[in-house]
Amino acid sequence: MRFLFDPLQLGNLFYTHIAFILFGLLMGGLLVYCFFSTREKSLSYKNQISLLEAQSLRAQMNPHFIFNVLNGLQSVH
Repeated sequence: MRFLFDPLQLGNLFYTHIAFILFGLLMGGLLVYCFFSTREKSLSYKNQISLLEAQSLRAQMNPHFIFNVLNGLQSVH
């Protein structure tokens, strides 16, 4: 059987283009996923840092408050 064109060559070119397009889409999706994943982790870390800072400030304030209350009670008597 004789062809006017080589079907394997044309098929390879078609599948090569499809493979490049799919590869580009896959890489683009991976970049977008990595960007948003990193951004979400960064926001999570910032929220965790602010919560820990608030806890440390509360822990510093509690002894001062108790000390001031005890001093106030001592001065009344």
